[in-house]
Amino acid sequence: MNDARRLADSGRRKPLWQAARSDPAHLPELVLVRVLPLLSPGVSHWASGLESVKTTPPEQLAREQVHSSTVQARWVGSITGSSFYVGMPSALAVIYCEQLLVVLRIAAIFGHDPQSAARAPELLVIQGRYVTIEEAEKSILLAGTGREGEVNPAASEDSRSLFRQALSMIGLRLRDVRRPIDVLIIIVAVLSFALPGVGIPFWAVANARVTRRRGEDAIRFYKTQQPPAEDAVGVTLLPEPTRRARWWLVAGLLLVGVLLAALALLLPLGRLSHLLPLAGRGLAEFGLLLTISRLLRAFRPTPADPHRQRNAP
Repeated sequence: MNDARRLADSGRRKPLWQAARSDPAHLPELVLVRVLPLLSPGVSHWASGLESVKTTPPEQLAREQVHSSTVQARWVGSITGSSFYVGMPSALAVIYCEQLLVVLRIAAIFGHDPQSAARAPELLVIQGRYVTIEEAEKSILLAGTGREGEVNPAASEDSRSLFRQALSMIGLRLRDVRRPIDVLIIIVAVLSFALPGVGIPFWAVANARVTRRRGEDAIRFYKTQQPPAEDAVGVTLLPEPTRRARWWLVAGLLLVGVLLAALALLLPLGRLSHLLPLAGRGLAEFGLLLTISRLLRAFRPTPADPHRQRNAP
């Protein structure tokens, strides 16, 4: 295990783009170990406010959280679907982070530490990429090391395309064609990247549907899952970013938002853009504003946890 952890550390030291290019099959694992340290402190701060609802059964609290997140996901999806080409990266990032947040919050409701490294393999199991925690842990350890042949994710056929992997990370897998409705969803998904307005209902419905499924799966998982001992966790996450690093990240997101907003004013919005000369660009700018602001809210520095500070080595 020590050799595996040293190998994992070498893979995590690579920049994300370099690790993803060399090991696209494990893009979800590579992103997860980098994003969790950014999101989990905020969930711990959110969970500290649950003291006032101790009398409410955990499952009821979790289902209320799923309902709230589903409603929010539908609204966010309808807006992010309006941002067309330039807004798709930030839209996908928001949807992904929101789905991670709902699972982490449900874990916290059932008494699991959102900042524990154990959440990483559990999230991969809840997402359906692996059947067991052990498989997920091994995948995280090997992600980015160039040894992907030693463990194959459940969606291995998606490994040839980073785009398809990105969609699978938010629960949208274009390979799942089992019913006529699946064909319709695929057609709308493709059109949503080319024609203005088409993406609004698609992202609203798809985002809400997947978020609800993630939440329900998390409830079933954490109702019976016991927190593992810290020394039994087989993976480690990247260290939590410092406040300065978070502020640099916030500044970078603001810069990206400004650049994307400028592109939204300059680039055409598809073949039907002449039908939406102002409204289309207005929707795109509003979608960008929403997605970037939600990312800033998720990644901004959070108040320090005094309990963790006292127990820090």
